[in-house]
Amino acid sequence: MSMINWEDVPPQGRLWIFTASSPWQADQMDMVDRQLSLLCHSWTAHGEPVAASYTTVDHRLIALTADESALASASGCSIDSMMGQLQELSQALHTNLFDRMHVYIRPDETAPWRRVGIKEAKTSEGQFLNAVGDQMAAYQPITAIKGSWLRP
Repeated sequence: MSMINWEDVPPQGRLWIFTASSPWQADQMDMVDRQLSLLCHSWTAHGEPVAASYTTVDHRLIALTADESALASASGCSIDSMMGQLQELSQALHTNLFDRMHVYIRPDETAPWRRVGIKEAKTSEGQFLNAVGDQMAAYQPITAIKGSWLRP
């Protein structure tokens, strides 16, 4: 068993973030949790368990992390395996978790997320679902547009 608590992953833990082109429904949350939990419990690199965890945000963002200081480091084949499992989840949810050409913005926390191109997002106000980051230290899933990598 290699799933760890999200809060226990150190700042240097590796991070992968995916946003869904459409939110999954509340009744699909159990499936999302089951699939991501299974991925984290079964993820291996060269036969050794990867210490992994996940979290979700607003039925639209999935963040996976690996504490490579604890067990095995995620490597090419193990990352390919993780991506394959996420592709299956994406298909089961009837959404696209791999679209990097759009971001999801909202004017404030009470508004729904809206899918826009990066160019439009750069001139918008409010917040966005931040799918950029490669380590836990950089993880800020809901970020103000102004002052971010979108609009420094």
